[in-house]
Amino acid sequence: MGHKLEGEYYESAMALRALQLARGLTQHDIHRILGVATSKVGEWERGESEPEQLMLIRLLSQFGLDLDDWETARVCAGTLIETLREDE
Repeated sequence: MGHKLEGEYYESAMALRALQLARGLTQHDIHRILGVATSKVGEWERGESEPEQLMLIRLLSQFGLDLDDWETARVCAGTLIETLREDE
């Protein structure tokens, strides 16, 4: 299985990963859309940091999503992660 998320922002990382999977996006795609370094996108994916709100709004708007959608994804990811941790 893939690497374990340990970062402070793991819920955002999982929400970003869900967006990537649903839309077929790579690190490079997000880098191109937002004009940020791919290493920064990697930090977001690992839960080491999260996008600033304006960056996030710009990314979400590319796919017809908004901050409410993002928050829902974060909550769902957090619930899933907690459930999986309880099963360890």
